[in-house]
Amino acid sequence: PQCFVSSYGEDACPDGGVPCPDGGVCENGELVWCSNKFRKVSSTKDECVFSEQYKNVTAALQNQLELLTLQFQVCDQPSEQHITFGYEMLLELLPDILVEPSPDFIESLKSEGYVMEYADSELYLGLPNDYRLPLPLYCHAANALKWVLRKMGDLVWNVCYYVSSTAFSLLSAYPLGSMLGFLFVCFISYLRKRRAQRAKLQLLTANVRTKAYAIIQEKPNTPHVLLHVRDEIVYDLYPDSAKDQEYLIRNVWPAVVKHFKHDNRVRKAQKIMDGKPRDVWQWVSSTKTSTSTTRFADDAE
Repeated sequence: PQCFVSSYGEDACPDGGVPCPDGGVCENGELVWCSNKFRKVSSTKDECVFSEQYKNVTAALQNQLELLTLQFQVCDQPSEQHITFGYEMLLELLPDILVEPSPDFIESLKSEGYVMEYADSELYLGLPNDYRLPLPLYCHAANALKWVLRKMGDLVWNVCYYVSSTAFSLLSAYPLGSMLGFLFVCFISYLRKRRAQRAKLQLLTANVRTKAYAIIQEKPNTPHVLLHVRDEIVYDLYPDSAKDQEYLIRNVWPAVVKHFKHDNRVRKAQKIMDGKPRDVWQWVSSTKTSTSTTRFADDAE
């Protein structure tokens, strides 16, 4: 056991002893009691610890600070220190447990590691800096997801850095060959994009043409205003997309009209409406066309 220097100046330690622990009173080389009423001599008799009769105070204070802290630090442990809260507010929340902030009580809390601050003469308390908040399960899942995303981001960055540095090295070593290779890749990409756009245009043109035949064949003896047929198809296919409607009107519909101009089964005429001439179509054939015979008639045009 350690021999402590007496608090009253008596020398009971043959080798000079060690200083008496903070807040303690030593006699005959031993720690005999603690001057702070909230603390007592530890079982090892070498320090002053929070008294058991006040453990309920620190437990309630810790629980309340934990609840308050989680409201502001959800799914996140503090990077420097926990948030502090006014002691007056804590007194209102725990009126039957907390005591007034006497110097002895403040000193006891400080020895337990609680964060303390003063602002405008008011005491603010926070959980100890080394206290780990008991985060909910979904927080652990969210933190794990953030870790995975961060690692994936690092991987993507490393890959991009490697590719760009390699490309720069090749460009520096073989400028002409690198430029020709780059232009070749751009040309192939352009061709593939153009082919995909052409295939989309052909498929959409066939679909619109089929719908136009269905509309005019539904009432074969009735002239159909061309603009009305077009708008009916446009709003049927794209009721909410102005961009797709514009694409159909500008790129698809002219090809459909060109096809119908060469179909003698459809009578083409003009009709005055609202003082303006309007193109009208009318199905005059005794038989109806099928989808299979009209779908790809003009794809080569």
